[in-house]
Amino acid sequence: MEVGRDFQGRTEQLAALDLALRSADQGRSQVVLVTGEAGVGKSRLVEHWLGRARPRSLLRVRVDPDDRRVDLATVEQLLDDSSPSPSTHSSTRSSARSSTRSSTPSSTPSSTPSSTPSSTPSSSEDGGRRGLFDVGLALLAAFENTQGVSRAGVVFLDDLHWADAASLTAIGFAARRLRHDRVLVVCTARDHELPASAAGVTRLATDPTGAHLEVDGLTVEQTGDLALAVTGRRLDPVSLRALHEATRGNPLWIRSVAEQVSAHGISPGTGLPTSPTLAAALDEQVQRCPVPARRLLEGLAVLAGEQPVARVAALTGVEDVWGALDGAVSSGLVACTGAPPLVTVAYTHPVMAPAIEESLPFGRRHELHRAAAATATSPGEELRHLVACAAGPDPDLAGRVRDHGRTLAAGGALLEASGWIHHAAALTQEPSERDALLLEASHTALAGGFQGPALALLEEGARPSSGYRALLTASLAWLRGDLEQAREGARVAVESEDARARAGAALLMAQLELVGENAVEAARWAALATRRGGLLDREAARAAWGAGLLLQGDAEATLRLFGPPTGPPEPHRITQEAIRGLALTHLDRPAEARTALAAAAAAARRHNLYYLSTVTLANFGMLENRCGNWADATLHLDRALANAEMLEENWALAVIHALASFAPAMRGEIDAARDRLERAVAAGPHGGRSGEVYAHVAAVQVHHAAGDDASVLDAGAWLARRPPTSGTWLPGAFQWVARYVEALTRAGDLGRAGDLCDTLEAIAMRTGRRSSLAEARHARGVVAAAAGRGDEAAADLALAAEVYAECGMRLDAAIASLRAGTLHRARVDSAQAAPRLTRAVAALEQLGADAYLPEARAELDACTPAHVERRARPGAGSGRPHGPRESLTSQESVVARLVAAGLSNREVAAEMLLSVRTVEFHLASIYRKLGLRSRTQLVAHQLRARQPEG
Repeated sequence: MEVGRDFQGRTEQLAALDLALRSADQGRSQVVLVTGEAGVGKSRLVEHWLGRARPRSLLRVRVDPDDRRVDLATVEQLLDDSSPSPSTHSSTRSSARSSTRSSTPSSTPSSTPSSTPSSTPSSSEDGGRRGLFDVGLALLAAFENTQGVSRAGVVFLDDLHWADAASLTAIGFAARRLRHDRVLVVCTARDHELPASAAGVTRLATDPTGAHLEVDGLTVEQTGDLALAVTGRRLDPVSLRALHEATRGNPLWIRSVAEQVSAHGISPGTGLPTSPTLAAALDEQVQRCPVPARRLLEGLAVLAGEQPVARVAALTGVEDVWGALDGAVSSGLVACTGAPPLVTVAYTHPVMAPAIEESLPFGRRHELHRAAAATATSPGEELRHLVACAAGPDPDLAGRVRDHGRTLAAGGALLEASGWIHHAAALTQEPSERDALLLEASHTALAGGFQGPALALLEEGARPSSGYRALLTASLAWLRGDLEQAREGARVAVESEDARARAGAALLMAQLELVGENAVEAARWAALATRRGGLLDREAARAAWGAGLLLQGDAEATLRLFGPPTGPPEPHRITQEAIRGLALTHLDRPAEARTALAAAAAAARRHNLYYLSTVTLANFGMLENRCGNWADATLHLDRALANAEMLEENWALAVIHALASFAPAMRGEIDAARDRLERAVAAGPHGGRSGEVYAHVAAVQVHHAAGDDASVLDAGAWLARRPPTSGTWLPGAFQWVARYVEALTRAGDLGRAGDLCDTLEAIAMRTGRRSSLAEARHARGVVAAAAGRGDEAAADLALAAEVYAECGMRLDAAIASLRAGTLHRARVDSAQAAPRLTRAVAALEQLGADAYLPEARAELDACTPAHVERRARPGAGSGRPHGPRESLTSQESVVARLVAAGLSNREVAAEMLLSVRTVEFHLASIYRKLGLRSRTQLVAHQLRARQPEG
């Protein structure tokens, strides 16, 4: 199709959009971000492309500047208009929503925010508000509903930089979960105005599967063509070049001033005949309108958004409503929809309303806001207009605004509440009161997980030092992984005279010491916080205290501190239940650990307390890794990662990625495991010493599964330098010592390997943990075999396999059996080798541990007489090929597990935080790999292959 005259210089961007749509048509969803300055033509470019491309369906919203002030405003528009329709469909903000929208930044609960984000009260449970994950999943469903069987749908988010922080977070979540969908997400934005909360979208656009298109101003020739189209006259070359230089080729600006330039001319370097700002250029257009139309335009700018014409006319005193509307529409600045008597009007570009309002004289602007307050349809709208026309500090209005914000906070609208409290601060004259309100506003935003607004509020005003300010600064630093700054701020808060700050800082110090693996100090700070804090802080501190005791190797003390469970945990006890589950894991009681962790995860989900889910799900993933239940481990860790990414909990990313590398490594998906490992290493500095430990443990496990001894030796040497009293050696939590010893013995370093065995045996004796004993015997057996002490090695490895199995550690038991069988085969003792190798192969096949299966099968083949029939060996008759096979991926295993449990595709998608189309893609792959044709056959297959829980 021929490119339109206005878009002849945009062929590269149009081609990129075409390519992205073709890729989406093939089931590879993409995100395209189109950026440029205001008025440069981003939206018109995408609109032109949509007209050419004619996608299967279009879900589209133009974000309004007011959206930034209301929590989830942009998402609400998308969900309201999410029924797929022909590509002419677009969302239109209803006048009811516009008239009730408040003009404050959006936010999150409690008028007395807790001292740290970890102790925030839950959102209201009246069903009126949804958690971010619920919203994200609803948005994901809306996105995927745009696609067809063979053609992609398009989601067009125009002026994304104006979206509220919560919507940006949810949009990033939904777009990230689109994987095998026929959906193209196109966003336009002023890149220099995109807030930090848009990072999820920008990352997707800059990934190899996305695209970031930059739109520059028009060329000189294109500027002349546009001026000709606007004025009907072609500019002389001198005026044309001067116009291009003054406007930088910005089409909106050119359209605003072309008539003036054509009439009066312009010389290079002299500037435009109007003020060189977009606001002034728009004001020129308004001033050229008849007086009634001008009044209508001014009133519409003050009211903001789409409005009934009758309301705008009543506000401005316009009697000839239709004549004024005709004049306003003729200006090209506004458009109307509907038919009398229900006609609504809105500016044609969102940039116009705030720019025109800004250009109004103060008196006129305040007069209109005061009149609008008198006709407001909600308390929030009334307060918005009263704030806008306040002439200075106003204690009474400040109190009303503050109370409105606190009411919103109590109901769970924290970001919006933060904005109102911020307005109350601006209306307060007393400096100390003003700063207290700014800190309250910051803490309210932080409590909801909105770090950008919280930081901006902290930096506003005089910023006098205080314990409360130091605590908030430290909490922000902690969340983003700047641990040194967090520690510095917490120390200041601890030494302050503010009791609330001291309690919160003690808890924060405990958390910092935990990730630093300073167990004794962590327990000391947590014990102090339990004496200083309120209920929420006390319970959070008790959880940290228990974690500190656990880090010291005293899991029994952790259980004594918490006491016995008393049923489903209340919100303030969720973290304690998660730590209880971890303690039970270390005590080699996996069934009880699973019960505790399941209860904590269910409670966090029930109460929409996703920020309490991260630790719970990570601990759950660790347990299932240990037991060889990798489908469950993958499900828990994927959800933990979604939590951490959505809530920007950078401190947790290293641990989660490290744990998530285990299942793919054991399953032989080495590239996927290495990718997770790289992410863990990159995030390590944000997670303190604990994050680095997890990353190195993951390196040992991944490289051992890949057969890369050199890398195992590097990572293992780092871990071995950690003191035996540190969490690195926690009994049964990390299985790295035996793997490191195997690499050392193959390298011939039996002395170092023996020293490690001695250290691990001493820990096993001190703690009495059977899992530590099993790993010590495993390591000792490997060393004894390398040293030629065959009988000793055989006894150690047999004991290791037995105890591993008793502790539910099925993979480790299988590897110990493999090592024992290999030892007996090398001693030409087939009678002892064959049963052990047979058990190892069967267990590894059942686990799907493809990383170790080739070695186990080769050993079994080497010790099995040639005349023994194939069907007598493990795997025969099971449909599993002997040798390399195409196995299910980690995600496919999760899908198979959930489908076999009776969940529908949509329910599976909700559990895995994926789109339905991605689940269908995985299900088709599962059928192909397993040779199945129906869900019934898959259920039967899963029942046959069901792995016993550890």
